[in-house]
Amino acid sequence: MSEERYRTLFQAMEDGFLLIGAAGTEDPSRFRFLEANPAADRMLGSSLEGELLDEANSPFEPPLFPEVRQALDEGKPRRATVQLKDSGRWLDLGISPLPGDRAAVSFRDVTSMKELEHRLAHLPEQSDQ
Repeated sequence: MSEERYRTLFQAMEDGFLLIGAAGTEDPSRFRFLEANPAADRMLGSSLEGELLDEANSPFEPPLFPEVRQALDEGKPRRATVQLKDSGRWLDLGISPLPGDRAAVSFRDVTSMKELEHRLAHLPEQSDQ
């Protein structure tokens, strides 16, 4: 498959995709957003490409970098569910380690599923009233 075809697929994906890489050797918990597709920018509310990812400026709650660090250290994919601080939206993430202290992060918005889970969890309380 050609670079152009991969780029077209990357741009057209419905799921968000981020390529994250180590920001440097001085602090292994800091990463940089290397690349983001349009779906990621849309779900996150802005482009994070080139931005640092650390505890202070993470748009995610809980912060994403411990999950990325663990996936890289273990060399195994991980899943996580995080909430966006600004919008309160929930994302289901798949974090895949890549060579060169990088990770591919794909995600989709699962806010409506989380809201439904919350309503169902409180359904017995409502029926008792």
